[in-house]
Amino acid sequence: MNAAPMTKSPAPNEPWHRSVSARWIVAYLSVVFAASLAGLVILLRDYGESGSSALDSTRLDINLMYFAAGCMGGTLYCLRLFIHFAVRSQLDTNRYWIWYVMRPVLSGGLGVMGILLFRSEILIITVKASLLPQVGLAFLIGYGFGKIIRKLEDTIVSLFGADRDRDAPG
Repeated sequence: MNAAPMTKSPAPNEPWHRSVSARWIVAYLSVVFAASLAGLVILLRDYGESGSSALDSTRLDINLMYFAAGCMGGTLYCLRLFIHFAVRSQLDTNRYWIWYVMRPVLSGGLGVMGILLFRSEILIITVKASLLPQVGLAFLIGYGFGKIIRKLEDTIVSLFGADRDRDAPG
């Protein structure tokens, strides 16, 4: 006998807001977005409008800015897809809850590492060597998490000859 799921996704014709898991997910994403924005604003206030303070990739506050910007980008993408599927009555929170929970955090981490890879010239992109353009790039990296991961996998294949499909689980 199959146990009923603890949180039920809305039925195809049921409004998304009746689902407990959907409400928790949208609340979580809203809090992550607001916290990332607040953290970024607090950290940026010390750098003024130009963001021209010396960039040192070992400074925690600078890396936290990249993390917050990446989280914001990833969270915005999650919220966009949440709304997209909710208005079409295709939201499946039982299946995708882990994606909605983990994507913002992973996007933040990739925002930090992406900037470090660009600054080390392992990945080539032209970005002004000041804080604000790099924070903006971290946001874009977080938003485009899936595309960036595919680009990293292609780079690993080019550098090391690894086979993407061979390393896949399953």
